[in-house]
Amino acid sequence: MARLTLWYSVGNGGDGSAYPQFFENERLTEMDQELMPEGWGECCNGSIIIEGGEDMRVVRPHVVTKDEFVEELDNQINSKGNYYNKKLARKFRDELRPQPIIRNINEEDPYGEEVVEEKIKKYKDFK
Repeated sequence: MARLTLWYSVGNGGDGSAYPQFFENERLTEMDQELMPEGWGECCNGSIIIEGGEDMRVVRPHVVTKDEFVEELDNQINSKGNYYNKKLARKFRDELRPQPIIRNINEEDPYGEEVVEEKIKKYKDFK
């Protein structure tokens, strides 16, 4: 028997209502809870486990993927105004999508910052 885990985070509708949003893993629900401008007095996330046949799949509701969550974080970071906690959104984006390693700048490096992965790629192109 197959098991399907749906992770959820309960959001504040702002008008006294609450709504669940489903995510692909537990960490995304924790991030969603921390990013809420109008949160709760306690964490409101959890999971539902469904057991069934091998061909189980989620038709509804929509389950937010890691890529979709990163896209939402980028939207919050790039938004105008101070409604969102942009510092926290950057921290979570960096956790989900680590930035490439940057070499240290020193006197022996006249070109300044350079992305190591990009340099390796260029080197491999000429081999």
